[in-house]
Amino acid sequence: MKQLIVLADNGKADASVEDLVASKLNQFKGWYCNAGVQNLYIDFDGEVWVANCASAMTLFQARQLGYVAKQWGYLGKIGNNFTLPTMGISCVHKNCGCGSDIVITKFRGDDPAAPAFIQQQYHKVTIPIESVNKISAVRSHHPLPKQILWDIGRFCNYSCSYCWPGVHNKTDAHKPLSVFKNTADYVIDNWSHGNQIRWYFGGGEPTLNPDFEPFVDYLASKGQWVMLVSNGSQGPAYWRKNADNYNTLIFSAHFEFMKPDLFIKNYQSVVGVMTAGAKRLNTYIVKLMTKPSEIQKSIDFVASLKEAVGYNNLSDELKRQLMFDMVPLRDIDDGSQLHKDYAEYELVQIGKFNSR
Repeated sequence: MKQLIVLADNGKADASVEDLVASKLNQFKGWYCNAGVQNLYIDFDGEVWVANCASAMTLFQARQLGYVAKQWGYLGKIGNNFTLPTMGISCVHKNCGCGSDIVITKFRGDDPAAPAFIQQQYHKVTIPIESVNKISAVRSHHPLPKQILWDIGRFCNYSCSYCWPGVHNKTDAHKPLSVFKNTADYVIDNWSHGNQIRWYFGGGEPTLNPDFEPFVDYLASKGQWVMLVSNGSQGPAYWRKNADNYNTLIFSAHFEFMKPDLFIKNYQSVVGVMTAGAKRLNTYIVKLMTKPSEIQKSIDFVASLKEAVGYNNLSDELKRQLMFDMVPLRDIDDGSQLHKDYAEYELVQIGKFNSR
């Protein structure tokens, strides 16, 4: 099952974030969005926002929209009792550029069917996503309503050409465990009121922070739901030890910097943990960072991963838990737009690959 369901003019469809981006359906300006109520974003510097889109707003954009810089969507800083919103927002952006923002519940106000669609607990899918040209509501399949995207820090051992310079380096200091734990306690007590939160961790590369591993242990002890996006550069022993600390684990395959043989060994390690009967980990996704003209490279690499784990001999249940998404790269100057060098047929290929 994909993570989203959308209300389209011709029915309802399952969709991934990549489906919406590749189909250019990630345009929600003027829609009501549950940012701040359902979602929080903590950036690389520990600043807290209603969503990633708020943190990305430049001073020029803010003035154009009639806002003071850092006012729209800004809630405070970790280590202090930052503001916790009680109302959502009206989207101010032409395109929604962040996967975590796209999955927030949202709807177009001029569709009378949209509010009822959002409230329904179950939706029967009636159409394939490839047939959708226009949508009016988006909601997650996930049963936990609240989520926090936290970019732990900029420190990363890769320097990918398509990664924005402001979000990775090899110099940022690591944040300490005490700050992590205090922040978690505050939002669990005062925002989710003791209920589970979906914690989405990214970076930089989070696993390079020595306090990240004990922080995930702490969240597990409090019954929280945890997802990690990693470049998978730690060795097999690390993943054998830590993979089952996560409910969902995502490896991003960055072909510019990764060592394919190591990536494959790590993939084998994680699948081995799941085969042995993981208690928490039930979804393992490889996201293939696919440049224009390199779609076949991603397809071939997936074949190598499947061969390494004997995919055809795995149980049907485990196969459902192993996923592969081809990620179209964003424009380096405008993260809400796709890289300009994709041919239209390539975007169709990516959409078909992700719709399998």
